[in-house]
Amino acid sequence: MLSRYSLLPLALAAAFPTLAADLPLYEGETTVVTATRFARDPSQLASDVTVITAEDIAKSSATDLPSLLARQPGIAMTQSGGIGQTSSLFLRGTNSNHTQLLIDGQRINAATTGTATWQLIPLELIDRIEIVRGGASGAYGADAIGGVVQIFTKRGGGKPRATASVEYGSYGHTATSAGIGGSAGNLRYNFTARASEDSGISATTPKNSQFEADRDGYRNAGFSGNLAYFINENHEIGTQLLYSNGRTEYDGGGSFPVAQNRLLNYNIYSRNIFLPNWESTVRLGESRDSYKDYWGINETRQQQVSWSNRFNSRAGNWLLGAETIEDSLRSSSQYTLTSRRTNAIFGGWSRTFGIHSLQANVRHDNNSQFGGVNSGNLGYSVELIKSIHAYTNIGRAFHIPTFWDANLPPGWGSDPNLKPEKAATREIGLKARLDNWKINTSIFDTRISDLIVYNTNTWMTENIPEAKIKGITLAFAGEINNVDISGNITWQDPRNVNSDKLLPRRSRVLGNAKAGYRLGDWRFFAELEGQGARFDAADNAATGRMHGYVLTHLGVDYQVAKDWRANLRVNNALDQSYELAKNYSTMRRNALIKLTWNGNL
Repeated sequence: MLSRYSLLPLALAAAFPTLAADLPLYEGETTVVTATRFARDPSQLASDVTVITAEDIAKSSATDLPSLLARQPGIAMTQSGGIGQTSSLFLRGTNSNHTQLLIDGQRINAATTGTATWQLIPLELIDRIEIVRGGASGAYGADAIGGVVQIFTKRGGGKPRATASVEYGSYGHTATSAGIGGSAGNLRYNFTARASEDSGISATTPKNSQFEADRDGYRNAGFSGNLAYFINENHEIGTQLLYSNGRTEYDGGGSFPVAQNRLLNYNIYSRNIFLPNWESTVRLGESRDSYKDYWGINETRQQQVSWSNRFNSRAGNWLLGAETIEDSLRSSSQYTLTSRRTNAIFGGWSRTFGIHSLQANVRHDNNSQFGGVNSGNLGYSVELIKSIHAYTNIGRAFHIPTFWDANLPPGWGSDPNLKPEKAATREIGLKARLDNWKINTSIFDTRISDLIVYNTNTWMTENIPEAKIKGITLAFAGEINNVDISGNITWQDPRNVNSDKLLPRRSRVLGNAKAGYRLGDWRFFAELEGQGARFDAADNAATGRMHGYVLTHLGVDYQVAKDWRANLRVNNALDQSYELAKNYSTMRRNALIKLTWNGNL
């Protein structure tokens, strides 16, 4: 049965009878903004970009954000147990803190670890995701060596609409969600909420005998809100908010092995067109990432102020801006430093002339602890023949040591003398759009100097001279009659140059393939997901080897009525045993059924 905790969103829907689901801000893949901070046609971009729409999310077999991202080209996810447990993302073989997460334009990565709490963000709050691969520090600063993932929360517009859903699944899974959105005069609005509960699985495997093999449950409640008021066609003010609260049980951790994890992101903005060729946006916001367990609390806060200006001229599109990010830390541990500030200025330029497109971004960041760093990107795209584009780009990116890396108390494994990591990426690629088919391929080469690693012999963080990652990604999607087909595969070699060992938890091959068939109101699909062998530690010891795996996911969607839709998902249908992190469990065969209503009011 649904508990009171899971009934929260349905209660919200009942309390407001004129509720509505939002209409997306973007349609399909008409524009991408993350790659250059300009709205650009994705075929003209000199970078490897993936767009995931709300429709893509609904059709996917994924049940949470980590499983959705794990199906995308060049991305591998690890998870320390079942749903709700700590997740890490490795993009193109780079470290888990080398991918910058943005939500509605704001940085989210925790200042303690440099990683994002991917498992905390419910899919129901997301309207669109843009993934940009390759060094992007020229546009976004630190932590974008592997790339950028930007999440756009749901926004309203048009006639009022409402949505509500309920779902049941294996391992005691229940969830409900409700949303409202639309517009009233000059006001555009959306509010969406979701709550879920899971009995879970044991976070650790029986091999890890120091912990009890019991079920580790998870609870989550999330909410997003967007309000925008149009003073007139040239001036808009608004506010955006995302909040998620997760309660996770885990193995070990004293007499009360429960962690409370909260994510909060909010901002207010003013977007103004002062002149026909000048658009200015000012944004003030804050993100908080809080983790509390038996041992204490770590909460990081990022206060952000940014001002960006876009100019159009005969010479191209121009970007000029500045931002300030204040990181602060509240912790039960006595860190040697608990706050630092980054001031940055950035610029960009893009122009399309005939079959050619050029783009460039430059940025200077000055961090109060580690000083100044310059970064940038330069890309070129050309249309070889109709709808087939070739591109190349080069970029320089960087990552500064986190509070955990450099500012823990003496004797806790930090090194205050760590250097920031610097990376150079070169890439060439091809994009083809042929009738109902899309084919993308990219060849990339990333070199990282002063890579920060944790030495298990000295129990200290340290810089290693160089890591190199070479690889190639192939992705395709298309439709034949009523059958849609998509897939991707990445071959890569993420390696420590000095030791010639593979970087931990990264395989040399990973991929995904999916086929769906539409028959009237029915849609059936099957999906394969897998990656090759990996090592859990930097020394590539045989005891830490994790075997490769291929999982099979099955699903069926049925349009019950005009506004009603039912979904059935069976993940890991062949009940494969596999590991994403050594000695941590993963979900065996599991099923989920979901009923959704979405209609006009």
